[in-house]
Order: sequence, then structure tokens, then C-alpha cells
Amino acid sequence: MKARVLVCCFEVPTQGGSATSAYALFAKMQRDGLDAHYLNVVERTTVPYYQWTYGAALGNPAGLRDVHTAVVEHPFAGRQAALEETIARIAPDV
Repeated sequence: MKARVLVCCFEVPTQGGSATSAYALFAKMQRDGLDAHYLNVVERTTVPYYQWTYGAALGNPAGLRDVHTAVVEHPFAGRQAALEETIARIAPDV
């Protein structure tokens, strides 16, 4: 049984260097046969902009499987229910 890996980054691919790099790593992991999932963590106030800019490709420009998005609330201190629920649903080992 393969370990499920979760790659997670704030913002969405193509928007910033770290998210774009993390998404590229995730894509390579999938090509190499790993059970990899990618999680975009997006602040609620930026969602309309991203929806307008990327449409259906929001957070998943290559249309890969196992890509998820969790919308978080500002301020970031404290628990983020959407983030916790998404991670629990994915159930990563790493």
C-alpha cells in the first residue's frame, strides 16, 4: 500500500512562485505513480478575483486529479474548519 502524500500551499498555482512550484512537484509525484493530492489554501476575500481570473481552472491549471481547495477566513489565528475538514477527507499519511 502506498502512502498518501498531501502537498499544500497558500494561494493558487500561476499566482505565486511557491504555489506554482508546489503544484509542479505534485504533478511530478503523480506522474511517478505516487498517491499524491494537492491542496490550495485560499483566503475567502481573494476567491472572487481567482474565479474571475481562472474560471474552471481555478487552482488546477493542468486539470489534474486529486486537487482540492480550502477557503480560509481572516484572521488566520485559530482553527480553520474548512481546512481541517478538507485534510481529514483527504486523509494523508504524509
